[in-house]
Amino acid sequence: MKIIILILTITCCLLVTTSNASVQLWGMTNGGGINNQGAIIKMNEDGSNFQMIFSFGSTSGVLPYGSLLFANNQKLYGITHNGGLNDKGTIFSIDPASNNFSVLYNFDSINGSFSESSLIQCNNSLLYGTTLKGGIYDGGVIFSFDISTNTLTILHNFDGLNGANPFGRLLQANNGIFYGMAAGGLHSDGVVFSFDPSTNIYSDLHDFNVSDGHGPVGDLIQANNGLLYGITYIGGLYNNGVIFSYDISIDSLIVLHNFNPSNHRSRGTMLNVNNGLLLGLANNYLFSFNLSGNIYSDLFTLTNTTGFGCRGSIIKGSTGLLYGYGSNGGANNFGTIFSFDTATNALINMHDFAGAPADGHQPYGDLTEVIIESVGVPSISNTNMINIYPNPTNTSITIHQSNYSTQSTILTVTDIFGRVIYKKTLTSTDTKIDVSKWSAGFYFYEVRAAQETYRGKILKE
Repeated sequence: MKIIILILTITCCLLVTTSNASVQLWGMTNGGGINNQGAIIKMNEDGSNFQMIFSFGSTSGVLPYGSLLFANNQKLYGITHNGGLNDKGTIFSIDPASNNFSVLYNFDSINGSFSESSLIQCNNSLLYGTTLKGGIYDGGVIFSFDISTNTLTILHNFDGLNGANPFGRLLQANNGIFYGMAAGGLHSDGVVFSFDPSTNIYSDLHDFNVSDGHGPVGDLIQANNGLLYGITYIGGLYNNGVIFSYDISIDSLIVLHNFNPSNHRSRGTMLNVNNGLLLGLANNYLFSFNLSGNIYSDLFTLTNTTGFGCRGSIIKGSTGLLYGYGSNGGANNFGTIFSFDTATNALINMHDFAGAPADGHQPYGDLTEVIIESVGVPSISNTNMINIYPNPTNTSITIHQSNYSTQSTILTVTDIFGRVIYKKTLTSTDTKIDVSKWSAGFYFYEVRAAQETYRGKILKE
């Protein structure tokens, strides 16, 4: 099969070749940089042109633990754990087109502090996140942040009994409600919680009790079956953590897998790479978990050469490859960036972090894929092409097949976590799809015909 990789332009409805757009991986490290307090880095998806873009310092914020968010205004947003005016952390933005960095908000004890989370953006364009500490009970908060006014609003104060000290990213499920995990709870083993942004109602849904997990980590994900899936770092049969599912329709948690004692503890989030197959990172392994039969398998053993001790998660790039961090190991023992090909189970070390002052070290969180578009580049006319327009969009898109035939053509759209959110057989030259209820952000599309496959991205504003 011939595979054609096409990247969508931001300024026009036609597709252009990848020579007119730069697809980059951006990320953060917890250490390194000029001040040895963390750095922002980027590289091309083929591993070339690695650069340290920004070094964190006391005024900008220091020691980031989370991931960068590529928002619908084409800027990246993130949070630091410490630093800023009050040494409680900051919210910042960086423009990937110009590398301009701005501190947008300084946390304090009242409005949250010491965040170890990442931001999400919803279809109202607001950013949402959590802090580890601060708030009325000093148990952390859920907040929203308006990037048009740089205004932060506290939505919930964690009180301990119903959860405290959240550190994962919020998930907005298909019912519009946020779900997350925190420490604290009835047994002090952690909780699964929900928060309805339309009513500001918080609910403690499940209190872990060691036997079903302790110390939930990473983020929840929602699979195509509607269930939520997550990981705890401790607890379960071997006290090495568990993989669990949570049914939001009946408020039921089920342990699906107990991590064994052989360095299989996981701190990250699983990725839904296709229908029913989840991939994740444990300390020294890249693993799969098949929801059909709940089958766990080690796919690759991480070593000092590849990087190990993973504290983040893997992402799926528009190339189809997976990308992740080794928080330790590598040539300098400061961590690595690697790619993984699910078709061949081949892992490639793309970068060995070198540490301060010219590089970062000990990466946390996840990498973020960013498309840098060329300005003023004309569209490429091609009779063998799929056109998707308008792009960006906030209401609907039209898929135009200039070479439409009666042969089966299948459109699949996934979100940045690999979840299939839309699938349809295209039966005409033009197909219009309502995207008004999709959350803001980037989505991957794949149009698979008899002999060719087209891939690219859709930006929902």
